[in-house]
Amino acid sequence: KEQGKGAIALHGKMIDAPIVARAERTIAMAQALGMENSHFVSPDGYDTDEQYVTSDDVLMLAMKAKQYPIINMIVSTQKKDVQFLSGETITWTNTNQFMDSESIYYNPHVRGMKTGSTVNAGTCLLTNYNDGDYDLIIFVAGCTTDESRYIQTATLITWALQ
Repeated sequence: KEQGKGAIALHGKMIDAPIVARAERTIAMAQALGMENSHFVSPDGYDTDEQYVTSDDVLMLAMKAKQYPIINMIVSTQKKDVQFLSGETITWTNTNQFMDSESIYYNPHVRGMKTGSTVNAGTCLLTNYNDGDYDLIIFVAGCTTDESRYIQTATLITWALQ
């Protein structure tokens, strides 16, 4: 569950940027995108008393992100082998169950966008569904289990397609 946050923290160490500087860049980017109803103090998504993100702003960011082919390629990747300069190879596996063909939630029309969970936000799921006729972005938050985020998202997809 911490893969994305760990990657952000690692990236920060690689570029030797203090957390305040990275938070300031996050704030500037959010403001440039028009995300006016959220407040960031940390770029990694961990809960803090002063940090919050609204559903409207998450959806705004998702719509903007979908405009970039590289982002669509990344969020559509189920599994990727990565080799480090040291020669070590790891396999990164997307945790979005809609993209796992072995999962009961598998849906071939889903491009994962973001899974996540924090104590304050519960389990969350940002999903892009595209079957060629419909292109939907769905965000659920505050779920109490991993399973409930997939059930709620599947229900919303079904409802939207009716």
